[in-house]
Amino acid sequence: MRANQITLNTKLINSGFSFNNEARQFFANYFQVDKFSFKKSMAIIKRRAELENDDTITVGDLIKKMQTVNTKATHEEHTYQWNNFVSDFCSCKQSNIFTNKLKVAAILWQHVKKSTHTKTFDTQLLNQYHAEIKSFIK
Repeated sequence: MRANQITLNTKLINSGFSFNNEARQFFANYFQVDKFSFKKSMAIIKRRAELENDDTITVGDLIKKMQTVNTKATHEEHTYQWNNFVSDFCSCKQSNIFTNKLKVAAILWQHVKKSTHTKTFDTQLLNQYHAEIKSFIK
């Protein structure tokens, strides 16, 4: 099946659709990117359709499901980053001066989360945002 033959209504199974260079070109065009790489979640969705012999699932459904899976993965990654940030902050000796460590960590996290820097705790944050967190010093 050629890239120009693939549409959002193309069935994932029993239609000739496969994850090949033609499909890669279709997805690159669809997402308006120069290069497209297939995702593991895409293969899982297609494999499930094959196992269940579900010939109602289309390329459009694949895209929707893939985006849902990727959104959940992004959320899990943010949770993981926050958990590590709090853990690193609380294990830092300098954090012992605060009455409410979690509140201070949350204030610092808001800045880190919005920044382009790595989403990790650094003691320099204590100096950088001292004015905002000084009211929590014991």
